[in-house]
Amino acid sequence: MTNSRHYESGFGKQPNSWTYPMKEVVMLSITPRKMACRVYLQKTQGFSLIELITTMAIAGIFMAIAIPSYQSIISSTGISAEVNDLYRDLEFARSEATKRGLNVAVCPSSNGSSCSTQASWASGWIVMVPSAGSCVNTTGTVLRIKQTFTSKDTAAYTPSQAGQTSLCFNRMGFVPTSNLGMFTFNTTPANNSTKRCLAVSAVGHVQILQQGQTDVAGAQCT
Repeated sequence: MTNSRHYESGFGKQPNSWTYPMKEVVMLSITPRKMACRVYLQKTQGFSLIELITTMAIAGIFMAIAIPSYQSIISSTGISAEVNDLYRDLEFARSEATKRGLNVAVCPSSNGSSCSTQASWASGWIVMVPSAGSCVNTTGTVLRIKQTFTSKDTAAYTPSQAGQTSLCFNRMGFVPTSNLGMFTFNTTPANNSTKRCLAVSAVGHVQILQQGQTDVAGAQCT
C-alpha cells in the first residue's frame, strides 16, 4: 500500500519533471554532433568549378602581361652587358695606345689569338698591339680577349670605309678616318626596343646609343 500510494503520489507515474530532462539529455547528445558535422562539412568544402576557372583566368591574364615584360628585361640586360664589355675594351685600348705610344687594335676574333675578317663580332674580339706597329696586321701581342657570346645576340660593325673590320687607336688616342664606324647590338629576333649601338669618333670618343639616337658626328643608331 505504501508503494502504491507512493506511486500514485508521483514516483511511479513519471511526472513531467522526469520526462523533460530525459529529452533534454537526448537532444544535447545528438544536436551538437549534427551541428559539428555540418560545420565540418562546410569547412572542408573546396573551390567550386566557377571559382577555379575564374582564378585560373585571372592568373593567365597576369602571366600574359608579366612574362613578355620579364623577357624584355632579360634581353635588355644581356645586350647592355655585351655593349658595356666592348665599351670598356675600346676605352682600355685607347688608354694603352696613349700609355705605350703605340698603335693598339680592337678586332673580331674567334680564336682569341688573331684578328678575323668577319663582320660579326658576336664570336668574340681581342685587344692587341699589332705586329710591327701596323694596324693592318692581324697578329700581335694580345692584351685582352672577349669570348663568344653565350646568348644569340648579334653584334655587327659598320665601318665608314668598306672592307674594314677592326678599330685601331694611334699613340694620340685617335682613330684613323678609315677605322671610324658604328657597332650595332641586337637580340634574335631583332627588337628595336633592345637595340644598342656603340659609336667611335675620330678623336677616340666612344658613345653608347639607343635606337634612333645620334652620335656627336650625326650618325644615327638604326
